Amino acid sequence: MLLEKKLFPNIAFCLLLCLSGCANTNLGETLQRSVAPDPKLGPGDGGTRRPPDQGTSLPVSPSPRLPVSEGALPRLPEDFPATIPVYGNAKLLAVESVTQGKTQTRWQTTDPLEKVRDFYQTKLKENGWEILPPATGVSQPELKAKLGELGVIVSFGSPDAFAIEYQGTQSLPTSPPGDGGTGSSPSATPPPQPETALEKVSPQLHQYIKDLAKLGVFTLDETGVKGKDGVVKPLSENITRREYARWLLETNNLLYAKEPGNQIRVASTGQQPAFQDVPAKDPDFAIIQGLAEAGIISSNLTGENTTVSFRPDEPLTREDMLLWKVPLDLRKPAPPATLQAVQETWGFQDVAKVDPKSLRSLLADFQSGDLSNIRRSFGYTTLFQPKKPVSRAEAAASLWYFGVINQGISAAAALEGL
Repeated sequence: MLLEKKLFPNIAFCLLLCLSGCANTNLGETLQRSVAPDPKLGPGDGGTRRPPDQGTSLPVSPSPRLPVSEGALPRLPEDFPATIPVYGNAKLLAVESVTQGKTQTRWQTTDPLEKVRDFYQTKLKENGWEILPPATGVSQPELKAKLGELGVIVSFGSPDAFAIEYQGTQSLPTSPPGDGGTGSSPSATPPPQPETALEKVSPQLHQYIKDLAKLGVFTLDETGVKGKDGVVKPLSENITRREYARWLLETNNLLYAKEPGNQIRVASTGQQPAFQDVPAKDPDFAIIQGLAEAGIISSNLTGENTTVSFRPDEPLTREDMLLWKVPLDLRKPAPPATLQAVQETWGFQDVAKVDPKSLRSLLADFQSGDLSNIRRSFGYTTLFQPKKPVSRAEAAASLWYFGVINQGISAAAALEGL
């Protein structure tokens, strides 16, 4: 035993010398492998498993797709229509692509769903949506609406959640067979579409414009409106006095097509011009002169001896629009009015800036309530801004209805009678 203890260190020392001397040789590598621990041995097999060196390739089993991290929140899609309101006290839970062109967003709220439904019922109407009757056989109440080619369904599947599903945005076309293309990618984002003429103006004005176009006052396309002169003009730009005079006379006569006694007669070219800047050769002479002859537009014929110019190509102002339109609503001159009376009714902060001869039209227009020209064209406002130019869209809204409460005719009613 003592001899073994003495021999073992000597043998180990000799082996170490051999390994050192045979470094980088085949013999050295063989000796190193012979004395290296077996990597297959575990802790219970007489050896210690060492961790693999960096870069060692180990087989791994495929891991499932991880969910979005807890801190990441879903976001509204880029194509979410701006005309669909977002409920304030609601949290976006998920966004899903149901089918091609159809997307669903799911929301959670602590408010009663009846309150949520009332919110969307009101806001969609305000944004110009048409509320549709619910589909038959639907167990849960839902709200359906459409705006042009866009459709939306607000559904309520549980006491604290609701979904908004919309469809109608354009998608990229797929490659036709045989062209070598691979088709459009489902995740590809369609190119932005240019705004149409209607999309550039307030949604509350859309239906008025569409009805007047159907009536034949003008032609509506994606770029604007085209009148009898054949020129396309944007709805969002200011309307001229000449253009509004034309629309005013033509709309009145179309609405009262079955009542010749309420139509305005155009003037003949042989009459003495009421305005120096609208001679008989002017393309709109018959219309402007006809309105002057009827007393709708102030001129020397109505005793306004200082009014010698019509300024046909200047923008129409808000107060002049009321001054021309209200007499056709009343079918008689507007009664006298005072600054105080207009202030007490409309409550305009800038009523002192209104031309005194326009005060009577403002006061008379107030009597029509929600059918008033001011509310229809400009919505709720505490500033009248009498000298502000009127856009073509606002002008169209003023012409949608002629008359007073319980006694008048709208473009929609006239279309039903055609």
